[in-house]
Amino acid sequence: MPAIIAHRGASLEAPENTIRAFERAIGIGVDRIELDLRRTADGGIVVIHDADLLRLCDDPRKLAELTLPEARALPVFPTEYGTAANTRIPEFDEVLDRIAPRCPLYLELKEDPDPVDFTDKVLDLVPNGTVHRIASFDPAIVRHALEQGHHAVLIANNLNALDEIPVKLRSKMNALSLRFDAISADALEVTKGLGIELWTWTVDQPEQWQHLEELQALDAWCTNDPRGLRGWLSGRGL
Repeated sequence: MPAIIAHRGASLEAPENTIRAFERAIGIGVDRIELDLRRTADGGIVVIHDADLLRLCDDPRKLAELTLPEARALPVFPTEYGTAANTRIPEFDEVLDRIAPRCPLYLELKEDPDPVDFTDKVLDLVPNGTVHRIASFDPAIVRHALEQGHHAVLIANNLNALDEIPVKLRSKMNALSLRFDAISADALEVTKGLGIELWTWTVDQPEQWQHLEELQALDAWCTNDPRGLRGWLSGRGL
């Protein structure tokens, strides 16, 4: 059975990247929780996907313009998920305290003006040998994490992204996570040859799950609907 990764938590049932979404994912019984990390103007690390706050908080400012206390004071607005009162953007420390002991994390570091420094700050909080995984679309972040001894994950739109990782480091990755429509026989062959796992994102539809089941080779599926995916897999006897 493939590992189920909850994309931004159980984000079809609760506001994405919030403690509520992470708690819901743990209740479902996922194997790993994916979340996004960015830095505030004063160097605080918070959990949010977008560079600006418009979609989540109805605030047009960039996160990088706000201090950590300013960002933490903003409410996440009610949405179709039924946001509970006083839902806030989590600080990374809070997630490490409340969620990390209960479920492995998949930590996607978003773009940053100083990716190496950003990576170091996160690595200071996530020791070598942990069950948690550092990940990014930014090859500079993945390279640096690998050089520091972490089994990082490269997230990519296609297989060509591997060209940005030095050959000597590729086999040190934990996984390559490819967009669903980039999953192919070539991707399976390349990752098998490197001895690393192949993950995919973001799969929410039964027809996508059916296609992945037929491949019988992917190690982890990242989804916004972990409850639906778990039920579908159980129904298939996987």
